[in-house]
Amino acid sequence: MQNIKIILDSIKQYLSDKKIETDNTIITAVKKRKMGKHFSMNEHIRGMFYALISGGAMWNVIKKNEKY
Repeated sequence: MQNIKIILDSIKQYLSDKKIETDNTIITAVKKRKMGKHFSMNEHIRGMFYALISGGAMWNVIKKNEKY
């Protein structure tokens, strides 16, 4: 388990050094689910839609044009 933490910390540092923006949407959703949140059908459909349109695209481009 310690090796995984070292690898993830290295990746995080690399992305930070290269000024590559990361998105924590999935991590946040996982934490919310662990805390007992139940996602609505609309939230699931929105996530599916974003997954479809973001395939191969930089997420930060989609995120800055996102309108709810």
